[in-house]
Amino acid sequence: MNLIVFFNGWGMGEEIIKNIKIPNEYKFINVSYPYDFNKKILEEYNEINFIGWSFGVYYLSKFLNLSREIEYNKIISINGTPEIIGNNGIPENIFYSTLKNMNEENFKKFQKNSGLKIEIKKDINLLMEELKKLKEDYLPQENFISIAIIGKKDRIVPWKNQKKYYKKTNAKVVEIPIEHNPFNYFNSWEEILKIGETNGL
Repeated sequence: MNLIVFFNGWGMGEEIIKNIKIPNEYKFINVSYPYDFNKKILEEYNEINFIGWSFGVYYLSKFLNLSREIEYNKIISINGTPEIIGNNGIPENIFYSTLKNMNEENFKKFQKNSGLKIEIKKDINLLMEELKKLKEDYLPQENFISIAIIGKKDRIVPWKNQKKYYKKTNAKVVEIPIEHNPFNYFNSWEEILKIGETNGL
């Protein structure tokens, strides 16, 4: 049996990926805030693939940085980098403005700017807690990404920042015309796993 471990984005749960088909030969694990993942689970599987989206790319990188003994098949990022705050991710002024001004209305605007087609309802205090925790613990992470999927319509993590970052690494860069939320574009995890085999720079 093979495994896909998905590190989800800020404020998001399984509702964002409920329509994405899981291949028959795979088990799927969704990891959301507080990103507490027991790596002993990985011992049960033959092939392990990690996928991170948005802030999840940073937390996935942090996890791998502390788990260097893990053997894996692919590590894929979607619209995120291991340096999620700053010139290689979300500009600092945008991040701190979001933290300072977060409320229900602004979270709705964030969802709209992300390209979400469904409305996600979350506790604003929990969203603030997640952003504060990221700010307090933030350290740029080493890159483990092998395939970087970059949305050229991303309004949250500017695609030019992502491309600039990954061009300095050994990651294969795949640019596609999607918004920050990629799950209107993809129908299955298999599509994501295979995209780097036929596309890229």
